[in-house]
Amino acid sequence: MDFESIKEQIVDRFFEIKGKIEDSELYIGLKERYDNLSPNAQIGVKIAASFLSLLVLYSFPAGYLTSANEKIEIFEENRQLTRDLIRAGRIARTIQLPPMAPTIENLTSQINSAIDKENVLPEQKGGVTPKLDIVQKSIVPATIKQTGVKANLKKLNLRQLVNLGESLHQIQGSKLINIAILADSKDPHYFNVDYEVAAFSLPIQQEEAPQNKKSRSRRQRGSDQ
Repeated sequence: MDFESIKEQIVDRFFEIKGKIEDSELYIGLKERYDNLSPNAQIGVKIAASFLSLLVLYSFPAGYLTSANEKIEIFEENRQLTRDLIRAGRIARTIQLPPMAPTIENLTSQINSAIDKENVLPEQKGGVTPKLDIVQKSIVPATIKQTGVKANLKKLNLRQLVNLGESLHQIQGSKLINIAILADSKDPHYFNVDYEVAAFSLPIQQEEAPQNKKSRSRRQRGSDQ
């Protein structure tokens, strides 16, 4: 179907509708009233009809324009929200979670391994012992779990002192928080050293077993009755 045939159908349809309107009783009654009006009144009716037609023609695009502006505002808000979510997702993917804090046994084992690598003699080892509340509670909140170890070593040379400090500092999930150095009284070329290593973690909340939840809910219902 070409454009000309479509055009002819539209024109035929227009005249068909126009004929039906002109044949209607309402149109005939209005036309009779219009013909009975004075020339000035007829001009006034034409002006009013023209103004009404213009108002109707203007209202359609104005309504669409208002709706379009509202949709554009919603689109801009959603687009900005989408950008913020994508940006937040990218940032979240780049954030690396801190390593898990080592247990007291694991921390002690790693410290002993670092000491052995420096060829520390048995008589130089004063002991590697756990130390509770290695950091004062006034500094660390009570909700933070502390894991502390103190390593006491005697008559270390300068190379051993520095290397051990670096090794203990690099233990994952922990921090070398204190070093106490005292020159040996018999030979000031050697040092008696206390290393303090600490790890901090939040307590893991274990989920309550379903059976315990049921028994507790039964007790609560019994107390309400």
